[in-house]
Amino acid sequence: MMGDNLKNALVLIADESVPNAELLESIFQEQGARTITASCGEEALGIVKERSQEIDLTVFDISMPGLDGVQFTGKVRAEPDIEQTPIILTTTEDNNSSALELGLEAGANDYVQKPIVAREILLRSRSILRQSAMRELQVVELTNEIIGHRDVAMFGWAKIAEYRDPETGSHLKRIQEYTYLLAKRLASEGPYKEQMDSGFIFNIYAASPLHDIGKVGIVDDILLKPGRLTPEEFEIMKTHAEKGGKILDEANRRLGGSPLIAMARDIALCHHEKWDGSGYPQGLKGEEIPLCARIMALADVYDALVAKRVYKEAIEHEDVLEIILEGSGSHFDPIVVRTFAEISEKFATIKERLKELP
Repeated sequence: MMGDNLKNALVLIADESVPNAELLESIFQEQGARTITASCGEEALGIVKERSQEIDLTVFDISMPGLDGVQFTGKVRAEPDIEQTPIILTTTEDNNSSALELGLEAGANDYVQKPIVAREILLRSRSILRQSAMRELQVVELTNEIIGHRDVAMFGWAKIAEYRDPETGSHLKRIQEYTYLLAKRLASEGPYKEQMDSGFIFNIYAASPLHDIGKVGIVDDILLKPGRLTPEEFEIMKTHAEKGGKILDEANRRLGGSPLIAMARDIALCHHEKWDGSGYPQGLKGEEIPLCARIMALADVYDALVAKRVYKEAIEHEDVLEIILEGSGSHFDPIVVRTFAEISEKFATIKERLKELP
């Protein structure tokens, strides 16, 4: 959004009169704005839908044939993706006309009477752009605040589980960076590119620390045991995946549905599933396993293998790479393994950088 400066703003001009359209174009272009024109309401609506992220202002003749100014404004305000588009109606009618009143009720930001006076339309336009810029700034600030609080809460939930397992150290932070790297690379190329966007990448980074939240439901005698678990104890430990899924299912239900919490639930429940169906708790196979959990599975195993535990020594990065490559198509999704192999040195760098993080 351009604020009160029209320079480089994109203005959509919708007027069936060529002279009027050309006059408006010249007025805005003299201020450094860019313009695009439409000769009917349907064309203007199509342009707004296609270029909603670019258009800073729409100047629309209220008496356009077909889709008039009132109808156009109503349709724009009814669609979430374009509802914030600023609209000025131009009219030959007086201030008390029913059409103009309906246009403002439909959500038009302002109106200008014809014949167009350059000073007036520029003043109205700058005022609207300034108001829009202030709203956008408030939204960005509020969104950043919400995201900040949410990230703190998400990491805090995860730390509840981690503090009950003191050997994990910097595990959560490393897992965040591993999953982010894998997701970003998978989203840039390969067969999963269409399934992933910036929202997926952001959500897996924020949700991944909750993968072991279900450990809050495991008794201390098993969770904190200084050594290998017996087969019976391991069966109890395995229930943390299902417990985590239930915890996050309930959280998601109470929140009314959140893509972030839904992904966290998939990760917590399914990150111990295996590509060949031999994992737990559901024995899912191949692409039945959510993609976020397939990414998490590899990241979690890598970190477990390179870390030292009371019951095992750390394994060198090169050896872990071989283990994971051998698990392609059995334990791990082959595409995720291939991507990991391409960027594995970055995993080693993260492991070294974060090994002493308090």
